[in-house]
Amino acid sequence: MDEFEVVSGIVILDDNLLRQSSILSGTGVPGGDGAEQDNAVLGTTYQQVDAATDSLQTWQKISVAGNDNTDWQQDATRAYVDAVAAGLSQFRAPVEIVDETLYANIAAVELAMVAADELDGVVLVASDRVLITNLTVGAENVYIVGGISGALTLTVDSQMEADGDYLLVNRGTQEGCRYNYTGTEWVKTTANSNAEIQFIRDFIGKPSAGSVLPVYSSNDIITPMGTSTNAIGELDAAIGTLTFTEQNQVLNSADVTTNLDQLDIQQGDGVYSSTNVLVAAQDFTDALSGLDTAIGDRLYTNNTYVTDLEPLSASIESIATQLGNEVTGTNVISVQPVNANIDALDAAIGDRMYTSTILVDGQTLTQSLDLLGVAVDSLLDNCLVTKTAAVVALTTIASVPVADIDIVTWRVSIEDDTIPGNVQTFYVDATHNGLGATDRNTYGRIRVGPVPAGVQRPVVDISGGLMRLRMMSTNGISVSVKRTMTDTYS
Repeated sequence: MDEFEVVSGIVILDDNLLRQSSILSGTGVPGGDGAEQDNAVLGTTYQQVDAATDSLQTWQKISVAGNDNTDWQQDATRAYVDAVAAGLSQFRAPVEIVDETLYANIAAVELAMVAADELDGVVLVASDRVLITNLTVGAENVYIVGGISGALTLTVDSQMEADGDYLLVNRGTQEGCRYNYTGTEWVKTTANSNAEIQFIRDFIGKPSAGSVLPVYSSNDIITPMGTSTNAIGELDAAIGTLTFTEQNQVLNSADVTTNLDQLDIQQGDGVYSSTNVLVAAQDFTDALSGLDTAIGDRLYTNNTYVTDLEPLSASIESIATQLGNEVTGTNVISVQPVNANIDALDAAIGDRMYTSTILVDGQTLTQSLDLLGVAVDSLLDNCLVTKTAAVVALTTIASVPVADIDIVTWRVSIEDDTIPGNVQTFYVDATHNGLGATDRNTYGRIRVGPVPAGVQRPVVDISGGLMRLRMMSTNGISVSVKRTMTDTYS
C-alpha cells in the first residue's frame, strides 16, 4: 500500500459507520480544543513530538467528562518503565533555589539576576543549579549558572525534565522542599516545616523559612538582625583580649569565669556592716547606684585633696589618708575585699547628718568636700598677701564678695617705686550695707622714710558684687595687701 496523508488524524468506524476510536496528532498537551480532541471517544490515541526533548509522546483518552487535559493520560515509554523497574529512580541533583516567578523567557530571568547576582534572596555563583518553573516561553527545567558576577547566565540542564523527576531544594524560600515533575509542571510535594527543621529554627532563633536574619532579645552589644557570625564577633570584641593593664585581681589570658570569680571574692558577699549609704544584701547594681549618688560626679570645685575625674581608688586613697583611723592611728582602708573597705570608709564618713553650720545634712560626699574646701579657702585667703606693682591710676588692690562678707580689715603696705626705702604701713576697716553704700576708716599708720610722694587716700566702693579696696599715686607705688579679718552681721 502506498503512503497516504491526513490533516488531523484517522477515525475508526464500526460496521454501522459509528466512530469507535481515533488516532489524532497535534502539538502540546491534548484537551481543551473544542474540536477533535474534546469530541474524541474513549480509547482515542493522541500523538505529539515534544519540542524540548524531541521525543514522541502518546496519550490515551480515558474520560469525556472534562473537555480538557484531565480527560487524557500520557503513556509511559519503555525506557521510563525499564528505569523504574530496575530501581533507577528519577532523582536529580539538588538545586540551590526554586524561582516560581512568572518570566517571559530565560533572558528575563538573567536580567533579574544582574543587580545583585541573586534569585529568591540567595546570591548565586557559577555552577549553581536553579529550578525555573514559570516561563511563558522556554523549558521549565533545571538551569546551570554560568558567567561572572554582574553578568551571570543560565544554561538549561542537559537532562530535560521528565514525568516522575524529583529533586530537593538547598536554600531560599523553599529550602528543604522536594519538587516532582508531573509530566506538565513542577509541583512541590513535601513542605519544609517538618518537626526537625522547626526544632533547628527554634534552636538558632530563626523565625521562618527563607532568608531571614536572627532576632536577638538583647541588643546591648549585638546588632539587631545581624548574622550569627557577626553576633559572635561582636561578643568576642566586647569581651576583649583578656589582657589587662592593671592586673590587681584578674590575670592576663585567664578565662572570663575565673576572672569573674576573683572579682566576686574581692567584692565580698554584699552584706555590709555599715549601712549609712548601702543596704545589706541588696544587689550589686543598687549598691553601686547608692554609692555613685553619694560619691557624686567626681567634679570638685576645690581640689584640696582629690583631683577632678581621677580614678575612684585614687580619691579614696587621698580621703582615707586625710581621715586616718580613729582607733589604731593608721589609715582607714587596708588590703581587704572592696566591700570591707567601703564599709570602713562608710563608717568613717558617717551618716552625713551634720551639726556644723558649714555642711548640709544628707548632701553627697562631693558636695560636703566642696563646702569644706570653700571654708578652707576662706581661711587661706586671710593669710594670703597679694602685691600690685606700679600703681598710678586708680587700681583695685583687694576685694571681698558682698554676699559673703559684711566687714573686712586689710593691712596695706606701700613702697615708693622710685625710692624703695620709703615705705608706709596702715590698716583699713571697711563695711557696706549691701545696697551700694560703703564706709572705711584708715588707722595705725607707720612708716620708714618720707611718705611716698603723691599717694592718694584709699577708696572703698562696690562693683560687680565685690567690695573693692582701690588706690592711686602720681609717682608709682607697689602695694601689698593682707586680709586680716572678715565678719558678717549676726
